[in-house]
Amino acid sequence: MSEHDFYLTKNSFLSNNYGAFLTEIGSRRERPLKMLAPMMTQSFGNMFNFTAVAARYAAAFDHSFCNFLVDASRPYTRDIVAFYPFEHQVLTVNGSWGDIPLLAVASGIQKLDWTEKNYHDLILTSALLSTAHVADLPRCALRVPAELSPGLDARLQSLGLKPDRWFATMHWREPSYEFKRVSNPRDADPRGFHPLVDFVIDALGGQVVLLGHPEMHRPAPREGLIDLAEVEHSWNLQAHAMANARFFAGSPSGALAMAHAFLIPAAQLDTMDWYAFIDHDIMLTPKLKLPNGVVLRQEEYFRSGWMQSAKITSVLRDGIAIEIQKSTTDEMKRAIQQIYIETDGVTGWREPAATPTSRPNRIGFPPSGKLTPRFLDLG
Repeated sequence: MSEHDFYLTKNSFLSNNYGAFLTEIGSRRERPLKMLAPMMTQSFGNMFNFTAVAARYAAAFDHSFCNFLVDASRPYTRDIVAFYPFEHQVLTVNGSWGDIPLLAVASGIQKLDWTEKNYHDLILTSALLSTAHVADLPRCALRVPAELSPGLDARLQSLGLKPDRWFATMHWREPSYEFKRVSNPRDADPRGFHPLVDFVIDALGGQVVLLGHPEMHRPAPREGLIDLAEVEHSWNLQAHAMANARFFAGSPSGALAMAHAFLIPAAQLDTMDWYAFIDHDIMLTPKLKLPNGVVLRQEEYFRSGWMQSAKITSVLRDGIAIEIQKSTTDEMKRAIQQIYIETDGVTGWREPAATPTSRPNRIGFPPSGKLTPRFLDLG
């Protein structure tokens, strides 16, 4: 072997600091992709969204490590990040996000040492943690830690959930949640949703686990209904129920974000945001009547550019006369019936989704995935 060949061999290059630091990032245990995820949100739904998106970046690599920066002023934030299925640690932010100097999280390159606490290969800004921007990354479910599952199984069964029968999770958004007592166009009328509980139990033969919070207007107790909404601060139990559900049915909310995070098929009822879907979902939108009299619904609503609840909130605040006509209970039953048919292979508690095994050890940017929402056929 010539001296020239010696210096080109892989092992020789990896033996020096530059090679060890720069070569085959993410494909070697000794050189994982190192990410920083500042979770600049307190929202229950966005915490699930951000954690799930971070997992999709990690799922593209054989080896990764993520530092999460979390505002722990709300009690669920650290628990949600604990569902991240890859190596990580959680660091708590005390005070304002603006107090964190950039160099504290984005330097260290000169030492060529990924273990330096202030070095990161990829800093996931809020834009990079958006579900709208990762359509072509591998899908990866969050996972309830194995040490918690037996106790959560036992708790669900003690509340009446039968382990040999399938169940659906359900939720509807109301402006009474302790951390978000704000009304917006995504609010649901619980009177239209209560009959859906009976539909799943009596017509489809399932069980229903109700998710949410004690301030919700909940249906009367009955056989087959397990009401976790009345159990205060039960997000670990609710997440475990979601991970084992046949499907989710409900309005756009933090619970829908949880369904997506665990890759649970969803019947999205009166959904109003174009980015909040996975292609195994069924979407049912409300009718949107514009000032010129045009009525938009389903795919026309999506194609029009109006399918953004934040945009509609802003327009309503400005006093522009648009009208939102919510779906009927019968229409919502049709959406649930469709997702029930499409999940007929789940006859008991769902097995947690498997972690992807095909990993390219690279990501492309910007993402180029296509949006393929599926709308309920109302014909």
